[in-house]
Amino acid sequence: MSQPMHASTAANDATRRRQLLLVAALAVVVAAALVVYLLRMGSGGSSSSTALGQPPTNLSPSARVTPAATPSALAVPANYNGPVGHNPFKPLVVPPPPTSAAPSPSPSPTPSLVLPTAVPTVTVFPTPTGLPTAGKLLKLTLIAVNPNTPSVTVAITDVASNTTQTISGIRPGQIFDTYFKLVSVLSSDPSQPPVQYGADFEYGDQFIQLGVGETATVD
Repeated sequence: MSQPMHASTAANDATRRRQLLLVAALAVVVAAALVVYLLRMGSGGSSSSTALGQPPTNLSPSARVTPAATPSALAVPANYNGPVGHNPFKPLVVPPPPTSAAPSPSPSPTPSLVLPTAVPTVTVFPTPTGLPTAGKLLKLTLIAVNPNTPSVTVAITDVASNTTQTISGIRPGQIFDTYFKLVSVLSSDPSQPPVQYGADFEYGDQFIQLGVGETATVD
């Protein structure tokens, strides 16, 4: 019975020795790995630092990258007051509003010579009524009027003989060529030039009014 127990004890001792050898071998491997790691850390620290994400210390200041500063707040653009374009439904050029044209003055009508205004005032001298007549055709033409005197110049033409005589300086109330009488000298309104002149005449029982340059035929 003692021999088998001795054999069992020997087997257990052999197993313990093997376990101790394995632990020792593992410790040697770990120690060797630690030494290698420490040697690498001492010789290549810069590369290790770079690999670990630390900034390299052997770079020049110009080669280093400085992170951009983060803006504290977004910049707000200023209000834009410039032109924003043209409305296509509005004309490019707006014509000025039409001005009301002043009505053109209508020409004043030529005043008639029938106005009884005399320039200057004419005094009609009394003469016998019912002047005689010539009994033949005569033409009386008023050639000119002198309003300052006043007086007129006339031409009397005998139609049958075709003879004409001119008489000047005839004053209002004066009888001339036996059959005619100058009654008055007339003018248009002096405030509306040009002023036109005329005269009133009597021939027998006829009343004749002529403007300058006009002619009347009597018998």
